[in-house]
Amino acid sequence: GCMSAIVGPTGVGKSTLLRELEKQLKGELETGSRADIPVVRLEAIPQPNAPFSWKDFYSRMLEKLNPPLSDELAERPSSPRRGKLWTEGDLRRDFERAAKARRTKVLLIDEAHHIALGRAKTLLAQLEVLKSIGNTSEVHLVLGAPYELLSKIDLNRSEERRVGKECRSR
Repeated sequence: GCMSAIVGPTGVGKSTLLRELEKQLKGELETGSRADIPVVRLEAIPQPNAPFSWKDFYSRMLEKLNPPLSDELAERPSSPRRGKLWTEGDLRRDFERAAKARRTKVLLIDEAHHIALGRAKTLLAQLEVLKSIGNTSEVHLVLGAPYELLSKIDLNRSEERRVGKECRSR
């Protein structure tokens, strides 16, 4: 997977652009199979007075992919396999499997700056989680966010070239 960003000032139309991109990509990536969900668009929703919830994020991605048992995964308070609560890792692995099963190619994340409110110490660490999701599920991530997202990222030039080269080679 690879990651791209659509950034701009508040109200400029980033969300509208992501919705239009979703429509266009669905048409271009359509396989003819009803089981395939090539494009998923999701908003990164902040939690009131709490860190960003990856568990909520993975649950909502699973709802969008609608894999078998997704209702059970998102709503069941305990796992029948292990007799404990579903963990963030359980939900992430289920998303990765569902994305591959549904042949998802693109994940559009609106309001991605809310992810910066996570438990990790830096936004860069949160972006590494997203990059890892893209890599393990083989999905291209497109983030929509205001300029403040860029101001929080301090990539050195060699990292920028490496990330850019990865995206162009796919």
